Amino acid sequence: MAFPANFPGRCTACGESIEPGDLIRSEGGRYVHEDCERAALPGAALDPTELRPGEVVCDVCFLVKPCECEET
Repeated sequence: MAFPANFPGRCTACGESIEPGDLIRSEGGRYVHEDCERAALPGAALDPTELRPGEVVCDVCFLVKPCECEET
């Protein structure tokens, strides 16, 4: 069942960003775009511990920066 994202993140299937309000769904505790074609492919999930060059994880919320924690 799809629902709107509350926080920014990254689709664990395709690696593209998820923005608040985007329709997403949960697949085994990981979040993917509702219409992500790659999510249907077996073994397509990205390694959640792998960051792209220049990406930094927030020490507070553990999302890839920039995050809402920086606003406070």
